[in-house]
Amino acid sequence: MGGRRPAADLRRGRPVPRPRECRHGLGLHLGRGGTGGFRRRSTGPGGPDHAAEHSVKAQRTRDRILSAARQAFAERGYDGASVRSIAVAAGVDQALVHRYFGTKQELFLAATELPAELGAAVGRVLRLPDDQLGEGLVSAAVRMWDSEVSDALISTARTVIASPEGAPVVQDLLFGVILRELPGRIDRYGHTRRRVALVVTQMAGLLVARKLVGVEPIRSMPAEEVAALVGPTVQRYLTGDVATPEVDTPEPGPGAGRD
Repeated sequence: MGGRRPAADLRRGRPVPRPRECRHGLGLHLGRGGTGGFRRRSTGPGGPDHAAEHSVKAQRTRDRILSAARQAFAERGYDGASVRSIAVAAGVDQALVHRYFGTKQELFLAATELPAELGAAVGRVLRLPDDQLGEGLVSAAVRMWDSEVSDALISTARTVIASPEGAPVVQDLLFGVILRELPGRIDRYGHTRRRVALVVTQMAGLLVARKLVGVEPIRSMPAEEVAALVGPTVQRYLTGDVATPEVDTPEPGPGAGRD
């Protein structure tokens, strides 16, 4: 009964195969008790290193698309910037843009990043006392306009001004996300809808004057100075008297309606 017999499967009497390299980056691993199981290697097309590299490349592609989209929307507005031109500027296929972002509207929202940025800023302002809301809103808005998200804000402003298709998207974004908490904050003063609309009108005009048209001295004025000058007007819209004065209509006199 010469040399040692190889380990055998007690149920079938068959030799247990020795571990060997398998195709596609898999290898046989024998654990305790001689039981077999497959373990994926850390390298190769299916390994975690490959997955991490793919994730990094995908993020870089997304960033290139977003950068091209911000520039296109800022320069040409919503209607003038096509998905195809954005794809060309980013150096990718148009289908890849749709794969990452879906529709043009979804790409626009992703490129502007307005909800997270402005929504958070407005939320901080709304924690101020009532009599500081006006100046706080103006100061926060101007500082945001002058920050790194300036291109996104400019593209949004151009969309509102020039794009029938894109304007509803911006309105939903503005009233549904950014200013969502404002009506509840000032509701006790009455005329809530009117107040919010007046604030938006004032701030939109200020944005156009400072960032699109470049009206001096508004364009180069420090943010705190703009807030000190425009804040009282916004404050009146928020908490002051905005009721429409009743105007008595005079009775028609003799000759009324004649040239």
